[in-house]
Amino acid sequence: MYRVGLLTGWLQVLLLTSAVAQPVLTPQRLLENERVGAILGLALDHDGRLYVADPVNRCVHVFSETGTYLRQIGRPGMGPGEFQALAAMAIRHNQLYTLDVETRRLTRFSLDGTLLGTLSIQTQEEELTVSADLLLGARGLWVAADSQVFILTTRPFADPTQAVRPIVTVRPLNPDGTLGAPVLELPDTPRHVEYMEGGVRVDLVPLGPRPVIALTPDDQFVYGYTERLEVYRKPRNGPPQLLIRQDIPRVPISDAMLEAYLQEIGVTNPEAIARNRRIAPKHLSAFQDLIVDDQGQIWVAVNTPESVESGQTEYWVFGPDGQLRRKLRLDRVAYFYLIRQGTGYALTATDEGVQQIAVYAVK
Repeated sequence: MYRVGLLTGWLQVLLLTSAVAQPVLTPQRLLENERVGAILGLALDHDGRLYVADPVNRCVHVFSETGTYLRQIGRPGMGPGEFQALAAMAIRHNQLYTLDVETRRLTRFSLDGTLLGTLSIQTQEEELTVSADLLLGARGLWVAADSQVFILTTRPFADPTQAVRPIVTVRPLNPDGTLGAPVLELPDTPRHVEYMEGGVRVDLVPLGPRPVIALTPDDQFVYGYTERLEVYRKPRNGPPQLLIRQDIPRVPISDAMLEAYLQEIGVTNPEAIARNRRIAPKHLSAFQDLIVDDQGQIWVAVNTPESVESGQTEYWVFGPDGQLRRKLRLDRVAYFYLIRQGTGYALTATDEGVQQIAVYAVK
């Protein structure tokens, strides 16, 4: 199993044993399998089988409802049904959709692994993209009830003299492989640009905010930018509406927290550490992630002082109307990737940085 520590150690720097007011959930089981190199995304079919996208082994693993390993779909390569850079997946209408950002290809499989078809994505101006965070899970592909496919793209960094803030867009994928006009646009993860003699250096801002996007059961997008807790709802053909706005006390980023984060992402050079320390924000983002369950409820993983100090993950659950319904905590740093029929599947990691899937009862 691939080792990853993103969003684990740095959130556990302040680990305390203080009691908390919210209910604390513990997993029913932990799923970890030696065949899985890394966990990029999860999906469920109607029979409860779990599909795990693995970018290291460049395939999709399939597990039974009880966690028994069943089979592998896809393999490394450049041919049909093969992957170079598996980046996202989704299940709709008993079909498995996968996105490869290297070959710029959408591939469809039946749920038994039979190749159904491939589509080359025709675009030169936009780059296909997904979240770079392996623990939260990369999201860059959505399939609506009418089988319309949506893909996340970003504008490549090309001209450093232009003060254009990087954005990500959600675009429909047409049957001929072209991308349609953006359904929505959001700021991308911020970058720090430093001009030097003979070139320019671009760094992602460590622990900076990022866009988060989900699709509701009735095929509306909900999205936000984690810097503040504001969530918008956007119909596919209509203007966005503010759905959720909550004030949250901000959590300062301590030196120890930043150092733990940099160590986990492999930044060990003293010069690079000093540079990241200069450009890091003063506070954590208001929230880390959001998903929508099969009832249309919106689950937001918030960064409250209490949850960070306890080494747990706090979720605020909002109804489809945006009203806060309840608060709860997971017993560890873990983030839900999907919730179906009262069961939540969260991505987490061991103390050694090995990824796991934690299965929670959330009714």
